[in-house]
Amino acid sequence: MKEDKEKKYVAELKKMFDEKRKEKSEENYFKLYLIDPMIVRSLNRSDLRRKILFYLYKIYPNVAYLSEIAKAVKSDPSNVLGCLKGMGERYRDNFSLISLGLVEVVKIGNYKYYRLTEYGKKVVEHCIDYYITV
Repeated sequence: MKEDKEKKYVAELKKMFDEKRKEKSEENYFKLYLIDPMIVRSLNRSDLRRKILFYLYKIYPNVAYLSEIAKAVKSDPSNVLGCLKGMGERYRDNFSLISLGLVEVVKIGNYKYYRLTEYGKKVVEHCIDYYITV
């Protein structure tokens, strides 16, 4: 049952990414080279960072709170927070999604929500081909 849900989720992502690929113009392929190498390194080092980024891309432009993201990517909130903000040696601050400019914090009242930035959206769109085929 759990595997069926995961397969359905992956199929849904692939379908969404296929639609995005069709929309891409030749100009967008050249922008791929403008992605900061630190971002590429950060995404290559952590599957969880990629999952968080792809989940936020899926719900863009909506915001999500920490436990919602953790549930969606099947991880615990402390690891998700580490990917978003950085935490010690395991998730370094300079490789966090917020410090790389891919995710922003939206404060509403006393609550913090997270949303993909416009730059983060572009990075995900350019990384789709690589990470889906790997």
